Amino acid sequence: MRLPRLVAGLACMLAAACATARPGVPSGRSAAPVVRLVDSLRYENDMSDGTHRRVEVRTAAGVDTLRGVRTFDLPVMMGDTMLRGLAYKDDRLAFGYEYDGRARPSDAFPFPAT
Repeated sequence: MRLPRLVAGLACMLAAACATARPGVPSGRSAAPVVRLVDSLRYENDMSDGTHRRVEVRTAAGVDTLRGVRTFDLPVMMGDTMLRGLAYKDDRLAFGYEYDGRARPSDAFPFPAT
C-alpha cells in the first residue's frame, strides 16, 4: 500500500529535479518578462556621437527585439507584461513606445511638438 505512494512521490521529485529552465527565460507563462539592452548601434553627426541599443524582451513564449526602437535606457515595467520607454534619433528624443507581451508588436506614440 505504501509502495505506490512512495514510487509516485519519488517520480514527482525526480521530474522536478530534472526540469531545467533556460537562463534568462522566465519559466512560467505568468512570469514577468526579462528585458535587456542588446546590439550597440553607433551614431555620429555634426554635434555629437554615441551608441544606441535595441530592447530585447524574453518571455516564456519567445524572444522579441523591439523593431524601430533605439535607446539608451531600459524601459519601465508597468504591471506584469506592459513596458514603456523612450526611443531616440541620434541624441534627441524621437518618440515613446509601449510593448505589451500579450499583444505584440510594440506601438510607438509621438510626443507633442513644443
